[in-house]
Amino acid sequence: ANGRPLEICLDRSIPGSISSLIAGYYTAPEFQDELAPTTRKAYRATLERFRAKNGKWPIRDLTPLAP
Repeated sequence: ANGRPLEICLDRSIPGSISSLIAGYYTAPEFQDELAPTTRKAYRATLERFRAKNGKWPIRDLTPLAP
């Protein structure tokens, strides 16, 4: 939006949802400080596509993949 990153929307995400997990990751030092701007942009593009399709689902419903 006008060259600025979209708002994180943490306050508009359902607590405990995949959307809130992604929004929280965007504010984490591992995302903000340890990744290059181009890497953050690429990660965010991928995460936002995933979030659009799956963001409403509760994190508690995730199951680990079998090895």
